[in-house]
Amino acid sequence: MKMIHDSAMAFDFDGTLIQNGPLNSDKGVHILYSSWIACREEGLKEFTRPEALEDDVNEMVSAYIRYPGSPRFEQLSAIVNSLVNRKYDSVSDPADLGISPALTARYDAIKSKYNTLYSALNDAAAETHWRPYESVKRFLEAAGIRYDLHIASGVTQDILEKDLKRHGFDESIFMSVQGGDPSGGNDKGTILKNLKSLGYDKLLFVADSNKDLEYAKFADVNFYRIQTNDDYTQLLEVFPEFPIDQQDEWGFTEKELTFFKSKTKTLLERYLSGEPQTPLEITDFINVTVHH
Repeated sequence: MKMIHDSAMAFDFDGTLIQNGPLNSDKGVHILYSSWIACREEGLKEFTRPEALEDDVNEMVSAYIRYPGSPRFEQLSAIVNSLVNRKYDSVSDPADLGISPALTARYDAIKSKYNTLYSALNDAAAETHWRPYESVKRFLEAAGIRYDLHIASGVTQDILEKDLKRHGFDESIFMSVQGGDPSGGNDKGTILKNLKSLGYDKLLFVADSNKDLEYAKFADVNFYRIQTNDDYTQLLEVFPEFPIDQQDEWGFTEKELTFFKSKTKTLLERYLSGEPQTPLEITDFINVTVHH
């Protein structure tokens, strides 16, 4: 890969080029819901507590908010740890969960179930509710005149390419489109380091989570946070100047935390009651009722 311009911008995808629902928080609910069901159905049922569902949800949220923007299986292991041990750190080896070898042997099945559920929910949401930010394509067209543009996403490569087409992005505007792999490798920090090694004078990572900021710091590149469409209009206002580096971390708002907890709890209550829920019905519930 050869540089065309001296400076570049790399973009995360979900939550950055695409808005994930009204609060940009749909994927958090998808992760929490899929993790609990995967544990219950694939070998760790004893660690799920229908009689104390609110407590389980609170534990899972405490783990999830440490890993927004992280690879999906890193998020899963932190949530499993919260259910099993009431601890909120991700573990690299399921043996570190302190469960029996027989239960540890079930972890691959849990990962598979989680991955299937989570991907199905994301696909339904991407098809029906997730849309590019209003100003993002106009910004990309303007930025591509002066900067090399790249995508550095944790979304797996196959889904990333599918969603770029689904949402009508002109892939030719990007010098590279790099996603993760199903095993969780090729994280955004590695992608950014490789891009920086090309020799850019300046490299900006445009993304939406504290984990993305961590990746930017790891790669020693600048960072710009996307929260709403207004952030793209502000980028257009400073263009063609290179945006100011944003290096301050932030926390989740009470509104976001309430969203995660209330949506997940209701969906799990429906699951436990035997009420059929398709991925489309779930994503409709997450998105439509948020307005009321």
